[in-house]
Amino acid sequence: MSNKLFEQLYENSKLLVKPPSDRTLPLIERGLSQIHIESEQIAERVANKKIDPKVSSEAHYFLAHHGINSQKATQSIETLDTSKTFTPEINYNDTNVEDFLRREQEKIRKRVLEELGKA
Repeated sequence: MSNKLFEQLYENSKLLVKPPSDRTLPLIERGLSQIHIESEQIAERVANKKIDPKVSSEAHYFLAHHGINSQKATQSIETLDTSKTFTPEINYNDTNVEDFLRREQEKIRKRVLEELGKA
């Protein structure tokens, strides 16, 4: 019975990702290695500020067409301080995971013994 259920779920999942037949955009197929290489190239261009002026002007036009002031957005983004974004706020050095797990296991054992005693 569970086999049929999984088969049905599998068939339903195929329907969820089925591309539309009237595709207006071409299908892009990239492997993980291609995505990795291209993302490194983009990161390098951005880090070195080697942005094609034509692409930059097209981006400004696209944003302006949709009501976004790209110069103001750029200024806002440049003022963001991300130095604290990726630093942990909690110090985990004094945490003893083994003791915590041992205590939790003891609590569970006690709870099981209490429930067995009530039954």
